[in-house]
Amino acid sequence: MAQSPVQSLLTSLLSSPVDLFYLTGASLLAWIVLTAIQQAWFSPLSDIPGPRLAAVSRLWLMWQDAFCNGAATQLLMKLHQEYDFYHRIYKVNSDFLKDPGFYHAFGMRGSLPMELDNDKAQALRKLLNPTLAKPSVDRMAEMVYQKVRQFSEITLEKKGSINIRPGFQSLSAGIICVCCFGREFNIITDEDDPAGISQTTDLVSHHLWKVHYLPFLASHLTNAPNWMKRSLFAGYHNFREQCVALVQTTLNAPKDSRRTGIIDTMLDASQAGTWESPDEEFLTDQIFSLVFAGIDTSSITMTSAFYYILSSPDVLLRLQDELRGNTPNIEETYDWNKVRQLPYLSAIIKETLRISSPAPGRFPRIVPPAGLHHKTSFIPGGTVLSSCIYHIHQNPNLFPEPEKFQPERWLEQDSIGLEKYLVAFSKGSRSCPGIHLSYLEIYTVLAIFFSRFDMELLSPSKDEGLAWSDHGVAVFKSPVKVRIVTDHWRK
Repeated sequence: MAQSPVQSLLTSLLSSPVDLFYLTGASLLAWIVLTAIQQAWFSPLSDIPGPRLAAVSRLWLMWQDAFCNGAATQLLMKLHQEYDFYHRIYKVNSDFLKDPGFYHAFGMRGSLPMELDNDKAQALRKLLNPTLAKPSVDRMAEMVYQKVRQFSEITLEKKGSINIRPGFQSLSAGIICVCCFGREFNIITDEDDPAGISQTTDLVSHHLWKVHYLPFLASHLTNAPNWMKRSLFAGYHNFREQCVALVQTTLNAPKDSRRTGIIDTMLDASQAGTWESPDEEFLTDQIFSLVFAGIDTSSITMTSAFYYILSSPDVLLRLQDELRGNTPNIEETYDWNKVRQLPYLSAIIKETLRISSPAPGRFPRIVPPAGLHHKTSFIPGGTVLSSCIYHIHQNPNLFPEPEKFQPERWLEQDSIGLEKYLVAFSKGSRSCPGIHLSYLEIYTVLAIFFSRFDMELLSPSKDEGLAWSDHGVAVFKSPVKVRIVTDHWRK
């Protein structure tokens, strides 16, 4: 029986592996080209401006994040000023759910920041409230004050140029560890840092985009050979191992040797039947996310504040006048309620959070099934949207001359309206659970240091600026170095 043309072609290809290889390659190439054309020019999103390669593939974003030192956040700023969805996406009880392709790539699926289900996240947040809610944090004011005073004494002993960020990381680590593990760590003095926590957060940041874009490796990190962990994800692996060690130490410690911390709260809730029994991996996930976020966001903000204050003589003088006029509430006894109400100090902290944006980048959400209408565009359900904190804080329509450090903008009569757009800790029901602790630490550090010391900024200069790149958190491109000139508390 005679073969049809199609049968003849198939017979020819099967008898010639080389021809079959070329046909397969050509078919794959044609599929890629046609898909790219469809995505770039004929998809429902094709009328939204942006790089065509970004419309075709995630490779453009991966290139900017992983190979161009976290450049995507700053490159996308102009586009995000035109398409700003922030308060629509991140409102309380938002139906824009977190994107699993982003959040689950980092592992820690049971942790509060990575939890996709809003109900589960709220239940977990409620569990953390006894430690991180505002009334609980207010009771920590004396503990934080003593740690900051100790840190100021240690800093004073350093002569000449002082790279301030590592010290702030150690300070933040000591404070957040009390919350997490319910016991004191003398991390500030490096006498009792059993996990080396304060030295590894920078490594985690530098490896963050690798973990995100290679999730199949990150998800199997626990079972990977040690050489692979060290070579591909050194910071991520080391930090997680350190968190495991701290969790194990806390679980094995006698109950009466610990204060009430987050781990104790979870264990108590489990024993009371109000929470499922947490295993070691679940506890490690919580600690990893809370400690990493707690150390970096606070230390970045404080480092940025020192740079901007010391490079702005008028701001520095006005702050010193306010703080030194309140010395009895700072040096003799610490009145946290009065310190947090100081208007110019508060304005400086708000402006620092705005201009520095410690976590500047993307927090992706998924458009609900009904889709989203915006101006003349329709965005289909299932599309991933993201609005960057940095883009909102740098929007000139909201903050005139956004590149300038101007604390006075928060003291004007209409400044209350700006509060809506200060989103450094995000907004809504998925906002940062450690916001109150972070504010306590930042206020206390600035109050003590700028009341007590006259300091000089050594680097970077005001002309150089405080440059950073986005690695999940802002990573400074050069260290901020200062010198202590005068101690006003030692007569």
